[in-house]
Amino acid sequence: MEYKFPQLTTPTGLTRCSLAIYGYDDHSLFTCRKEPLCELGKKNLLLDVTINPSGINYIVIKKEKDKNSATVYDLGT
Repeated sequence: MEYKFPQLTTPTGLTRCSLAIYGYDDHSLFTCRKEPLCELGKKNLLLDVTINPSGINYIVIKKEKDKNSATVYDLGT
C-alpha cells in the first residue's frame, strides 16, 4: 500500500524513528501530515534532528544568532 502526504514545501531532511518518519526544514520539525512538532522563529535555524529510538523524545540542534544549541523535546507533549 502506498501513502502520499503532499507538502507545500519540500523538506530539507527526513529523520526516522522506528516506523515513523518526520520531516524538517530550516525552521520546523513536522510529521508526514505536516503537523508541527517544533517550530522555531525566523531568526533561528534548525540544523539537525535526532529522535530517541524509543520514540519518547527528540533533540533539535539549532542556531540562534551566532550560537548553536541543542534542546530536548518530549514527543508526548
